[in-house]
Parts: sequence; structure tokens; C-alpha cells
Amino acid sequence: MFPVSKIITMKNLIAGLAVCLMVWACNDRTESASSEERTTDTGSAMAVGEDTAMNRNSSAQLKESIDKMMSQMKSMTPTGDPDNDFAMMMMVHHQGAVDMAQVQINNGTDTSLVAIARHIDSTSKKQIAELDSFLVKNKPDSNAAKKKSGFATQAMQMMDTSGSRSITPSGNVDNDFAAMMISHHKEGIQMAKLYLTSAKANQTKIIANEIIRQQPKEIKRLETL
Repeated sequence: MFPVSKIITMKNLIAGLAVCLMVWACNDRTESASSEERTTDTGSAMAVGEDTAMNRNSSAQLKESIDKMMSQMKSMTPTGDPDNDFAMMMMVHHQGAVDMAQVQINNGTDTSLVAIARHIDSTSKKQIAELDSFLVKNKPDSNAAKKKSGFATQAMQMMDTSGSRSITPSGNVDNDFAAMMISHHKEGIQMAKLYLTSAKANQTKIIANEIIRQQPKEIKRLETL
């Protein structure tokens, strides 16, 4: 038989080993959990960073669309015929809307704004085709060109002081799209109203009146959103 003292010592040793094993297991689980938390936190931070960078890039694309539109309009040589000059300028103006709408469609997160962007894209493309058809079939009126209505000059002066060019992108593509498109639509309405003071051709007058009638509705929706 073992002495009682030896039995007690062995029991103490076994108990000590059990405690050590329990502490080690707890520490291992804690370290694993901490590691998982760090990985999760890092992944979340990376995802947020990527989303922010994508938003900034998309907002920059919206601004580039405005700048491109203005550059193309300034490079035009006015004919002096208000009908032809309106058709040329509004085609470029509408293309600017299409470019901005595509940025929102591809990168926007607000489904209502994406739906508006799709509508703007389709209606703008339709009117671009109509304006292009007008220009193909109707050469500048020589008499109107001699009189030089001044529409193109006044329209460009108006565009130079327009709000869309002064908007600084915030980095939120949804907000930036809404703000820039509101301003862009207001420019289109002003241009259409200015054109109608000297308009002659029925086809382009119809388009101008459609712009004046339709775009305020979209402005209201964008302002609400």
C-alpha cells in the first residue's frame, strides 16, 4: 500500500495538471476568437474603404461628364440659324445627361435614383436621335444665318454661369447624381425657353416644349429623393 502522504501528493499533481490544461484551453479559445475578430474588423474596414473609393470615383465621373459636355458645346461653330444651333447644342447637352445616367445606373445604390437614371437615359437617347434626324434633313437657313439670331451665344453664356459646373462632388454618387442632374435639367429648360423665342422649325419646337413640360417633373422627384 502507498503511504497516505504519497496518495495526497499524486492527487494534488493530477489536479494541478487538470487546472493547467483548462487554463491553456481557455487561452487558446480566447486567442482564436480575438484573431477572428481582428480578421473580421480588417475585412469590414477594407470593404468600407473600397466602397468609399468607388463612390469617390463615380462622383468624379459625373463631374467629368459635365466638363466633357461643356467642352464640346464650346467647340461648336454656330450657324446663326437658331433651329440648327439648338439641335446641335441640345444633342450634346442630352449626351451629358446620358453619360451621367450611365454612371448612376452602374454605380448608384439608391434604387429610386437608378430608376430615374434609366428613364433619363432612354428619353435623352430618343430625343438625340430626333435632333440628329432633323440636322441631317435640314441644313441651316442662309437667311436666318445672315441675321444671326444670337441664340447660340446667349445659350453658351447661360451655360457658363450654370450651377452644374460649380457643384463639387461629395463622394456620395447618389447625392451627387441628384444634385448635378437637377442643375442639368434646369439648364436644359432655360435653353429650350430661350430657343423658343426665335424658333421656326416645328420638329425642334416640339422637342423644346417636351423638355419644358417633362423635366420639371423629374426635378421635383430628384429634389424629393
